[in-house]
Amino acid sequence: MSDDRLHQKFSMKVAYGNIDGIRKMIADGYDVNSGPAGDDSHVSVALTEALRTVDPEVLQALWKAGARVDPASLAGRIFAAFEAGGDGIDLLDPTGKNRPRKEKLVARFKRDIGTLRLKGDHSSITIPIKPFRLDSERVETSVRLDSINLPATWEEMEGQTFDFPVNPDDGYIDGSIYLRSAHSPVNVTRIKFGVRKDDLVEATLTMEFDFDFEGVGQENESARWKTNGPEEGPSCRSRF
Repeated sequence: MSDDRLHQKFSMKVAYGNIDGIRKMIADGYDVNSGPAGDDSHVSVALTEALRTVDPEVLQALWKAGARVDPASLAGRIFAAFEAGGDGIDLLDPTGKNRPRKEKLVARFKRDIGTLRLKGDHSSITIPIKPFRLDSERVETSVRLDSINLPATWEEMEGQTFDFPVNPDDGYIDGSIYLRSAHSPVNVTRIKFGVRKDDLVEATLTMEFDFDFEGVGQENESARWKTNGPEEGPSCRSRF
């Protein structure tokens, strides 16, 4: 392939944000400092796209490949941010108005039958989430709450509200949800039990899903889930 065709091929991948194609050509030996100059240079084209999409991934690929820029230019300042361990987002979108919003995930969870196991200060609650799709894959997971300090019998819990600290304070509930190959913390700060009606148990849980902790690419979310369900001996199956 001629040099002109090679430069054109790389430029097209940059313009369309084809990061896999860009990385492959770089790995195959393409010199990112060759090709067009000025406004048509690979860095200029990548910067234009990055400003539109607020996505610095292509610029990062060029920076890692040793692309040369004027340190005083916007691209140069973004490269300096990469060098310092940043992502350059604040330079691409100083006001934050154009940044893509991450989808609220917890708000669309559909809960299945949950289970409360009463074992004093080792009580636990498991709340299965009905299967859903994330990243084009089917996900099956649940909210697991362990080490809950509760009374030993339902009679002591009925109509009561229990407040809890968050990790690392003593008495916190060890809560988590498994998503994107990581266990993200779920901080439960309050459980309010209602009355028992026949074989039904009512409760309201106040919690915060801390997705930042493991960096799974979701915004933290708060939730308040109300429950009720049939009791089964020492366990209580509840519809959350």
